[in-house]
Amino acid sequence: MKRLLGYVLVVAVAAIATAPIVGAIEFTLTDLNSVFRIDSGSGANMWTVEETNQLYFQGFWFRLGDQTGETALGDFYSSGWVSPDQRTASLDYVAPDFTASIVYTLTGGSAGSGTSDVAESIRIINTTTRELPVRFFQYCDFDLGGTPGDDALWFPNTNTVRQSDGGGAMLSETVVTPVASHHEGDLYANTLGRLNDGYPTTLNDLPAYGGSIQGDVTWAFEWDRTLAGGGAFLISKDKHLSTVPEPTTLLLLGVGLVGAEIVRRRRNKA
Repeated sequence: MKRLLGYVLVVAVAAIATAPIVGAIEFTLTDLNSVFRIDSGSGANMWTVEETNQLYFQGFWFRLGDQTGETALGDFYSSGWVSPDQRTASLDYVAPDFTASIVYTLTGGSAGSGTSDVAESIRIINTTTRELPVRFFQYCDFDLGGTPGDDALWFPNTNTVRQSDGGGAMLSETVVTPVASHHEGDLYANTLGRLNDGYPTTLNDLPAYGGSIQGDVTWAFEWDRTLAGGGAFLISKDKHLSTVPEPTTLLLLGVGLVGAEIVRRRRNKA
């Protein structure tokens, strides 16, 4: 059902886009236990760690001012490249009033570690001589462990989001700079529908810090900036995937540590 609904949304977006995406290019990054794939038009659509895909979709939207709805950044793809070591990709987008560049760097973990990292930097430059009110959105839909319905999501503070899976996978994204103006966590595909409905969207800042939601969760950040003519701003952030031991494993680990401490103390007394 999720795949079908996603297809319907993509078709709807294509139908209302001002210019269709032509000749979208796929960029694939690889490092140790990880593969990260980006479609220049639609966004990132795979992050495989230990041969399990953790990512269903990540994309970017923008709005200039507050009179119209959001537009997918991918509609304005211009060019891109992958580094010789296959770990870094840089994609450029040219819109009527600004340019945007996104750099992805993948750092895989050792085989069996379950860890992986993707650093992202986004630079937006106002190419006009007037002030430009920019609303920039990042939307993410992770299906940790390859399963969409058993995740929990929460925002521990203003620059961090975390998502965990019943099977033990954990995702953490940290916004290094600047702190987002708004955030939103919801169930698929509520936020995505609002970004694509043709009306201006402001993320609702839910769940509140410390609260959580469960199920087929998605999340988004929004940055609101007014750029001076020729001005720019940079978004820097980092995604980290890891494997969290199940409760029984943690219990056994705790028992093992206690047992080791008892043995150590006995040896010291002897």
